[in-house]
Amino acid sequence: MSSIFKKRNMTRLALLSGVFVFATSQAQACYTVKFNNQSKADVKVVWVAVGCAGVTSGLTFTCEHKDVKAGESKSYNYNWGVTSPVVKVYNKTLYDRLFHANVADVAIQYIFHSGRFVDASAEVQSPPSCGKSYTINLSENKRKKSGL
Repeated sequence: MSSIFKKRNMTRLALLSGVFVFATSQAQACYTVKFNNQSKADVKVVWVAVGCAGVTSGLTFTCEHKDVKAGESKSYNYNWGVTSPVVKVYNKTLYDRLFHANVADVAIQYIFHSGRFVDASAEVQSPPSCGKSYTINLSENKRKKSGL
C-alpha cells in the first residue's frame, strides 16, 4: 500500500470517528432534573423544553411526563442540545380526569434561572453546561398555596 492511500484512509477514519462522536453526544443525557414530592398529594410532573421531539398531551415540546406520588421522587435527563427547560406540576386527579390538563390548569411552573430551578416568575434560561443535576422540592405548604 502506498503511503498516500494509508493517509487517506486514516483521514477518513478520523473524520468518521468525529462525526460519530458528535452524533452520539447529541443523544446522551446532558443534565438531570429531579422532582421531590414532599407534599401529601399525588401530582403529575411534565418536563418540557425546546428541542424535545415528543409532543404529547397537547403540550408542545413535552420531553416526559410522570406521576409522582406523595413522598416520592422522579427524575428526567434532558438531552444535549435541549434548551429553555420548564417543569410543570399538575393536580394529578384533575389531569387524569380530563385526560390532559389545559395549559391554564398548571398550578406550578419551575424554570431554570440563575443556576437553579425557580418559580416561573423570571425569564427562562438554559443550564450553561452538561453534567449537572438540579433538584426541585414541592412542599405541602407550597402545594396548598398554589391550589394544587
